[in-house]
Amino acid sequence: MLAVVTPIAVTSTVRRYALIAAATSVLALLTVLGGTVARPEGIGLLAVYLVLVGLLWRVERRPPPIGELAEATEEDQAAEADEAEATRAGWRPLLFVAVGFAAMIVGGLVVVSGAERLVEAAGRSDSAIGLTVLALATSAEMLALVWSARRRGVPEIALAGTLGAIAYNATVSLGVAAVVRPLDVGDPTAVTVVSALVIAALVGLAAHRGLVRRWTGVGLIATYAVTVAWLLR
Repeated sequence: MLAVVTPIAVTSTVRRYALIAAATSVLALLTVLGGTVARPEGIGLLAVYLVLVGLLWRVERRPPPIGELAEATEEDQAAEADEAEATRAGWRPLLFVAVGFAAMIVGGLVVVSGAERLVEAAGRSDSAIGLTVLALATSAEMLALVWSARRRGVPEIALAGTLGAIAYNATVSLGVAAVVRPLDVGDPTAVTVVSALVIAALVGLAAHRGLVRRWTGVGLIATYAVTVAWLLR
């Protein structure tokens, strides 16, 4: 979607992060191939994520200026300092955090409940609904991120967010779910196919030089549409 909206410049940093996301996807795929994900495996996935975060913080030190963000760094820092000073003693930030957290909990319960009913009504497998409807619902905020990044002229931020979300879901989301309750994946065929497509796209991004053009974005969206049709067939 991001490439359709605007061409994306693939820098060395983006390529490195794409390889990291691909590696976590391979790890998640290997974990579910056995048909189950036990608690020790979930703990291992969480440990991998913590190690990756620690390494990224150590390497990056601070978020690098990206695109037009580099030109506005000083102005943004001054504005943020003024805003922080004005709201530091206020109660509104805490209220916003509490409301947002509550909304996330309620939203998660509603989405899962709706997915369960959809599985029964549509007569499709849990994997098919999870890989399509549920996945789309949980990643809807990425569409807002793409729109906002395009409007501000910093598509690299949306791309970095997408790569980070892939790594997070492959380790933390799967790991926490297994820690709470060991997972019975069942037939991993659908998960394997989707994971293979994601890994291929990430490796292709890491190997890409120059700009990711709109036609590439159209091709990726078409691949997703075909995959969804296959899953729900």
